[in-house]
Amino acid sequence: MMRNKKIIAGALVFIIAILAIVFRDPVNEAVGLWLLHYSDPAANLVLGKALSVSDKNIIYAQEEQDVYSSEQVEVNVLNGPDKGQDLSLADYSVISENPDQGIAPGEILLLLPGTPYQVLDVYRLPALLLIILLFACAVIWLGGKRGLFSLFGLTESLFVLAGFFAPQLLGGANPIVVGLGGSIVIILLSQYLAHGFGRVTSIAVVGTIVTLFLSVGISVFFVHIANIIGLLSQDVVSLKLVYGQVNFQSLLLVGIIIGMLGILDDTTIGQSVGVDEIRKANPSLGFSELYKRGMTIGKQHIASLVNTLALAYAGAFLPFFLVVVANSSNLYPTGLLSINAEFIAEEIVRTIAGGFALILAVPITTALAAYWASKKKEG
Repeated sequence: MMRNKKIIAGALVFIIAILAIVFRDPVNEAVGLWLLHYSDPAANLVLGKALSVSDKNIIYAQEEQDVYSSEQVEVNVLNGPDKGQDLSLADYSVISENPDQGIAPGEILLLLPGTPYQVLDVYRLPALLLIILLFACAVIWLGGKRGLFSLFGLTESLFVLAGFFAPQLLGGANPIVVGLGGSIVIILLSQYLAHGFGRVTSIAVVGTIVTLFLSVGISVFFVHIANIIGLLSQDVVSLKLVYGQVNFQSLLLVGIIIGMLGILDDTTIGQSVGVDEIRKANPSLGFSELYKRGMTIGKQHIASLVNTLALAYAGAFLPFFLVVVANSSNLYPTGLLSINAEFIAEEIVRTIAGGFALILAVPITTALAAYWASKKKEG
């Protein structure tokens, strides 16, 4: 009966998603206006629907190594004092060399009122909320109550990042202290919400916190001996212009700490559950045998997650990676010397620091889980 209900619920969500995709433009328009009303109650921004696009030109800026698109967009204003009016606006933005990219007729646009109106961006909020809703439904559909609580944990993590990390770091607080303190809060709330209160989760929490402190020490060592300052990306440069007092090397370390949390959560709870299941299957096993069998699981965990970790960072690093491979800039030499560039060295340090966190988490958590499982057997 329960299985039938899950199948029906999954089918309904799938149908709703298909309908939302098929009727994307009217859905974006209707839902978009409602969302804008609550996200921008002061009505500083308005929405417009692109009716036509003309006079599209591709402009190459060789000095900046960017490609720009200049186009004239006919827009129907959907709300605000000029609701219903058709305006001809110029849009000027950085794009790729693909002429098909840019604004298309039917797109809902975010506009800044003025004389003239300015096109800020394509209005993506309804689509993003649909994506989030589909993900949440999939998690709950498969994970049930545990899946629901894991979403609560994810939400809590985002609130900690936005409500604690950001204000503290921008206010000049010690980034390492902020990173460790905020990470412990995230670990406690997210793991207990996702996995429930119990001995298995508590062992995973302790293993995660111990590993985190050790891994931060390793990360600090790596960043300092590699002499990485963390001040090369455009976002970081912009942040320095606004908040010059931020220590950007420490900010890099906070980013490494946050990146470790997800992989540590997965590793420590996996090892704790694995050892507990081994004990349940054979309650007569002592500490040594439990640890040995738990490490057999852990070694497989390490083998798969190290590759996962490297690929995850490589995905985020892909544009820079292509620059190096193509040698499109004389700033970056080829061969082994290419990794000397700071933006490459930074990603290498991130990956290896995360790898060390994974390597430390497996034996630490396995030992804790085996110890408490053997004590429970003796008791």
